[in-house]
Amino acid sequence: MKYISSTYEILAWRCMDKSIDENWSNWAIEMLQAGFETEHLAQIIILEKPLNQFELKWLADKILNELSLKFNDCKKALLDYASYLMHQAFENKITFIKALSLIKELYLFLDYEYELSEFYELYHAKIDLEENGIQFYHQEATKENIDFIIFEEFSSWLEKYPINYC
Repeated sequence: MKYISSTYEILAWRCMDKSIDENWSNWAIEMLQAGFETEHLAQIIILEKPLNQFELKWLADKILNELSLKFNDCKKALLDYASYLMHQAFENKITFIKALSLIKELYLFLDYEYELSEFYELYHAKIDLEENGIQFYHQEATKENIDFIIFEEFSSWLEKYPINYC
């Protein structure tokens, strides 16, 4: 049985120590619908406010452990998440600029991870071109070709770092 694709997102969020919220509930519902059952998976579906993050993170860790999902290699988990985001953009589930924005955050979280630097620069180039018509982040990027460059960089990345949906 294969994990659902948003598992990459969940692992990344856990690596980044983001708050447990209704997105985790949505993921848990999809996992149950996909046939996964663990002792604790159903418990995260019913989040009662106020949310106690300490307890929820303990529960999230239990669920990930029960599903044999490891997030101890955060760099790998976040690079896989970058690939997932690019797939999402190609599938029109998110915009390319949204994917770039989230990958930019990964770049910063990973302390300026060289492998993601191109996407950081492309994000700022795209924003500057939209807002000012000029940019100084990417030597070849213009208003006319920035979207093509982004498309090509995503394609190239996915050739080097393909993901199999868990």
